[in-house]
Amino acid sequence: MSIVVSQTLPWDKSTLQLDRAERWRTLGPLIRPSISVVNVGKSSVALIDTTHAKVSSIHVGAIVEASIFTDSTFTENDLFVCVVKEAGDEIRLEELCTVIENAVTSLDSQCSIVLQIGEKRSAVRTIGGVFLVTVEKEIEFKHLLALLKSSKNSEELAVDELVSSFLKTATTIEERVHPDKVAGFPSIVHASGKAQFENATKVFEIGALQLLKATKSISGQNTVSIHIADINGLSQLERHIIAHELAKISNSLDIPYHITLSTINFNDHSPRGWTISVCPVPRAILTPLTQPSNPLLEDSQSIHTSPVTANSANIVFEDALVRQILTQGCSALIAAEPVVTEYDTIVGDGDCGLTLKSGAEKVLSFIEGKDLSNLPQVLGALVDDLEATMGGTSGALYCIFLSSLAQNLRTARTVPDALDQALSHLLDFTRARKGDRTCLDTLIPFVEILKTTEDVERALQAARKGNEETKNMQARLGRSAYLDDSATRGVPDPGAYGLLVLLEGLASR
Repeated sequence: MSIVVSQTLPWDKSTLQLDRAERWRTLGPLIRPSISVVNVGKSSVALIDTTHAKVSSIHVGAIVEASIFTDSTFTENDLFVCVVKEAGDEIRLEELCTVIENAVTSLDSQCSIVLQIGEKRSAVRTIGGVFLVTVEKEIEFKHLLALLKSSKNSEELAVDELVSSFLKTATTIEERVHPDKVAGFPSIVHASGKAQFENATKVFEIGALQLLKATKSISGQNTVSIHIADINGLSQLERHIIAHELAKISNSLDIPYHITLSTINFNDHSPRGWTISVCPVPRAILTPLTQPSNPLLEDSQSIHTSPVTANSANIVFEDALVRQILTQGCSALIAAEPVVTEYDTIVGDGDCGLTLKSGAEKVLSFIEGKDLSNLPQVLGALVDDLEATMGGTSGALYCIFLSSLAQNLRTARTVPDALDQALSHLLDFTRARKGDRTCLDTLIPFVEILKTTEDVERALQAARKGNEETKNMQARLGRSAYLDDSATRGVPDPGAYGLLVLLEGLASR
């Protein structure tokens, strides 16, 4: 008997034919059994979700080109009808109204609105009662869909007011990551040109801040609806960092805001980035969001149950020794940036080296003039600065770990105990574990061996072994998870390698 094993590869776009409207005749009911399919135009199809059509509320539909339609367009926006339009196909308004009227009962007591992307913003109320709204960009399309879903008032007059306000005042910006560096930093392309990406806060001071300032001047007492669409697949963490920065800007300008998120995929090799749409909306229609609480400050999870105060640590720290250790570790990490960047260019986004370097430089500048004998207090204050400097997943992990370490250094009996408690807290905030090909493959063995033996050299040996093992691991998280094993084999995880360099630098004498 012989067994033939062949690699299973993802279907390519040409094979799936997802850009053909006819294809969704089969896929629609498979995605959601309540969907029925009706022919419209010459070769387009209307997907109708009968469960939504029976709900007594505003009915939202959309006309979407097959080339940009995805199942999430339908499922995430609670659409009751979505016309997947074949390129070049003309759909008569009368035909569309007939489809909607057949799907919705008691139309005279409900409002039906259908959105589409066209050349010019407009809104037309048809004889059959359908409100056909045209916007110019995909970000506007996504924003208005999110607004209609978030609106607390579904009466026809309120919907008319919402749409009218949106078409008159909605403003957008788009910003993309650029492969070229500016002053040694990654760069972002704004409407005014390229600018360096030093940290998230400074990036949004260029485009988003000006956008929100302009909106504030016309918003009055309205809620400002902010819609953020990541372009070509930012991570969840990156999306929420953008939302966090826009929330901070809105608070600083005293703007009541409501933030929604979506994704835009251009199905090409264009750079990743984000686009933002803002629009003032009457508060009777859209309620502002309350300031979100920080999960790190909740009592149930908190590492900050009491402030870190000077001279409160059980461990005695010598300023000169702590300064020497931190300087050695950060200097080693800065020097290793080209190697980390090279590894991350192969298996990731290419930004890990610069992220770690920026963090190390921030540490060195921050500790100048500080009394490091009060290390817990200084470390706690440092984290606030690092949050604005270190982006990406690695930056978030470092900040959570160091924030917990600052608190535990105040109460722990030894440094290994504090590290162990900080690691335990970090694991509450990430799904990553040893074996997932992340920086935790270096951190976990280092902390575990140091905790049990209090031998730094043995802990470093365990960390080196963990880093080495990442060369042959299959990534389960992050961008490396989307690569074939052959692309990552032999290359250590950049985060694991960078952390090893830092630990070796901290331990050198």
